[in-house]
Amino acid sequence: MIKSNLNVKLAENNLKISKVYNDTGISRSTLTTLATGDPKGIQLDTIDTLCRYLNITPGELFIYAPIDISITITDIEILEEDYLSNLSTASQPPTVIKSRLSGTMYLNVETKNNKYSLECNLLMSTTKNYLNIDIEPIESDENHTLFMFDYGDLPRELEIQLANNIGAKIKELLDGKAVKDFGLLQMGDDRYPLFKKPSVIFNF
Repeated sequence: MIKSNLNVKLAENNLKISKVYNDTGISRSTLTTLATGDPKGIQLDTIDTLCRYLNITPGELFIYAPIDISITITDIEILEEDYLSNLSTASQPPTVIKSRLSGTMYLNVETKNNKYSLECNLLMSTTKNYLNIDIEPIESDENHTLFMFDYGDLPRELEIQLANNIGAKIKELLDGKAVKDFGLLQMGDDRYPLFKKPSVIFNF
């Protein structure tokens, strides 16, 4: 896993993205993406420019650990007993006010010496624009101990990046979707709102 450390370096130098854009010519969209930690698609020229501008090395601009973790989410279901929506209007369908959902997530891990998947239970709760996600790895999974060892070696910044990636993936699954897409056909077109930044909690 690799994460941009630009946001930290900007704070250390009391710099705003607008100032870096003006001084370097690097696009605002690229700088904003890097400031959120995502290094995907960054060009070598951009790395060179930022390192010279901030007087740092590439090793200071990025945080790295020799592990890749991808995410697969399946079997999202709404728990009907904890579901509530408001009434529809002439201009829009009803919006989900609160709900609880369950699901399954697989953390697909690849290190130098191992490649495996860990199954986790998901429990999600929503209230208006708020999305909370609880993750519980299944201890009986044969890869649980191996994952705990690998996860324990992750820098804190990459732990946060993993949580953010999980939150973003679940947010994408739910944002603006109709409840009937998750199997509750009797709920019709009740729709989830656009959630703010999700809260993600690992329960180990």
